[in-house]
Amino acid sequence: MTGKRIVWDWNGTLLDDLALCNGVLNDMLSKRGIPPVSRTKYKEIFTFPVSDYYKTAGFDFDREPFPVLAEEFMALYGAGEASCPVHEGLVGLIEELNGAGYRQEILSATRQEELTQQVASRGIADLFERISGTGTILAHGKSGLARDWTEKYRNEEETLWFVGDSPHDAEVARLMGAKCLLVSWGHVSRERLLSLGDPVFETPEALKEYWGI
Repeated sequence: MTGKRIVWDWNGTLLDDLALCNGVLNDMLSKRGIPPVSRTKYKEIFTFPVSDYYKTAGFDFDREPFPVLAEEFMALYGAGEASCPVHEGLVGLIEELNGAGYRQEILSATRQEELTQQVASRGIADLFERISGTGTILAHGKSGLARDWTEKYRNEEETLWFVGDSPHDAEVARLMGAKCLLVSWGHVSRERLLSLGDPVFETPEALKEYWGI
């Protein structure tokens, strides 16, 4: 079957959780007497695996192993996640893309259980053909998930795009054989994204124009 498919990243790309993640990180740093990370700095250091940016932020894994810190982060994140909206303009765009015959799904480093709940709670689960998450809260990344997806679902007759907000998403797109589209409203600075050489979009309207919807 020929067609057009879009795979979306979730956190930062669709879900507007940058302020929450930055705030939770700073709460954890403050608890340990470590200086906070500004929004600008956060977007400069955020990366996958997430453990790398924790180190850059100042955590000492010799004192506290990363899995312990990850549990703390997820507890604090979970307490505030419900307040995070989908980025303005994206639900309408996704609906229009569905109407134009694009098939869409989500692929995320978020653990499957939480991802399913987060998408469903925003009333948008039915807009996607598939919602794929990982089996861990440690946010190692999506590479393994992308390989599995490619083996199971990749159709070379389809035109495939992957939309994300990080250098890791560019890697995932290549693993999937997808065209990579990056958005600057997420967890990584526009400057870092531009350095990758893939198209970078600053608004949902710009994405809409790209697809000619």
